Amino acid sequence: RRNTPKMKHMLEKPLPEKLTGQLKKWMAATVAATMMLPGTMAVPAAENTQSNLPQEELTVHFIDVGQGLAIMAKAGDDVLVYDGGNSDAASYFVSYLKDEGIEDIDYMIASHYDADHLNGLVGALHAFDTETIIAPDYKHNSKLYTSFYNTLSSQNKEVTYPEVGQEYEFGEGSFTVLGPTQIRDDSNNNSVVVRLDYGDTSFLFTGDAESKEEKDIIAANEDLYCDVLSVGHHGSASSTSWDFLEAVLPEYAVISCGVNNSYGHPDPDTIEKLESIEAQIFRTDLQGNIIAISDGETITWNNLPSNGEVLYAADFVSVKEEPNDTSSTVGELGPGNQIQVLNRDDNGWATIVFNGATTYIPSSYLSDIDPQTMTQAAPTQPVGNMVWLSATGSKYHSRNNCGNMNPANARQVTESDAVSQGYEKCKKCW
Repeated sequence: RRNTPKMKHMLEKPLPEKLTGQLKKWMAATVAATMMLPGTMAVPAAENTQSNLPQEELTVHFIDVGQGLAIMAKAGDDVLVYDGGNSDAASYFVSYLKDEGIEDIDYMIASHYDADHLNGLVGALHAFDTETIIAPDYKHNSKLYTSFYNTLSSQNKEVTYPEVGQEYEFGEGSFTVLGPTQIRDDSNNNSVVVRLDYGDTSFLFTGDAESKEEKDIIAANEDLYCDVLSVGHHGSASSTSWDFLEAVLPEYAVISCGVNNSYGHPDPDTIEKLESIEAQIFRTDLQGNIIAISDGETITWNNLPSNGEVLYAADFVSVKEEPNDTSSTVGELGPGNQIQVLNRDDNGWATIVFNGATTYIPSSYLSDIDPQTMTQAAPTQPVGNMVWLSATGSKYHSRNNCGNMNPANARQVTESDAVSQGYEKCKKCW
C-alpha cells in the first residue's frame, strides 16, 4: 500500500494479533523451506496449517436491495442473514434466499430498526424457520418495529440482545459481536456490528454505525482487522472515519446503496478514503449482487472491483466483448446508465465493466453528467449524416425499412459514429 502520511502512522502501530499470527506462519514456512537448500542445517518442518483450514467454503452474498442493506452468509448447512432491505425489496430478498436453496435460518441479525434494514427480515420471518434472532436493545417509534416484535411474539420467539465480545459458532468458523457498546438516542449508532471469522479470512458487518459508534468499537476491541468491510451507512460521510479505517485496514470494501439515490451515497469522501488505502471497492448500485467466496485462506468474487471512474452513457450504445469488433455485442447501455470505466485508450475505446465482465464502448459515449438530469435545451442538428443501426448485425443503413433489418428495433446515429464502431455500409440500401 502507498505510504501516505495517514498510512505511515498506521504502519508505526503494532500489528494486530491476527496479522502477527499470519506473519509467524509465513516465517515458519520460509525457514522450513531452507531445509532443501545445499549447505543449510536441517530444521523441524513447520506445522502444516492446511489441516486447520475449513473443509467447506463460506459464501457471503451482499444482495442488491437498492437503497438498503441485506447480507446472507452460508457455511455448510449454517445460514446467517444480516438485515433485509426496505419494503420495496422485501419480496425480492425472500425470493433470493429461496433461489439459493435456503430453507431455514440459523442466525437472523437486525443491525438496527430503520426500515431500509428491517423490512426484509419481517418477510423472512414469515417465510423461513429462524432459530436465533439477534438485535439491539432499544425501542424504535415505528409501525415496522412493532410489526417485527409482534411477528416474533406470534411465533413464540425471543430476541437475543448480545453483549460485546459474545461469540457464536458458524459452520467451521464463528462470528463475534463488536458493538454497540452502549445504547444511544440515534438509531444508527445502536447498530449490531459483528465480525465473521472463517479460517484466516474475516468479514466485518457494520450496519449504519457512524463515527460515534466506530469510536466506541475501537476503544472496546483490540483487534478489528478484517479482509472485507461492509461499509457503514451505505458509504455516508458520517461513517468510515479515518480512525476506524486505521483499525480495520480492509483489503476489500462493499458498499450497498441504490442507483442515483437521493442521499448521494456513497459520499465521494468515503470513496477517496477507501482508495487511499488501496481497498478494492464493490458497489451494489453499479454491480448488482456481490458474492464473496472464502475457502478459509483466499477470497474470490463474482465481480470485478468498481475502482475507477464512474460516468454516464450519453446515448444508446452497444457494449462490445472486444473493441472494433461489430460481431461481439454483449448488450446495450442507454442514456443516463452509470458506467464503471476502467481505462480509456488512444484509439477512442473505453474499457468498462458490464454485467461483471470487462467490455468496451466508444469513449465518445461517456459523459460526466447524467443526460437525464440536464436542462432540456433546444434541439440541435446532429453533425454529419444520420444512419440507421439494427439491434444486431454489422451494417449501417440509409433507412430503417431496409429489408435487412427490423424497423421496430432500429436506432439512429451519425455515420461517423457508425464507422468508428466498426459498422460497414449496407450494399442493399446504399
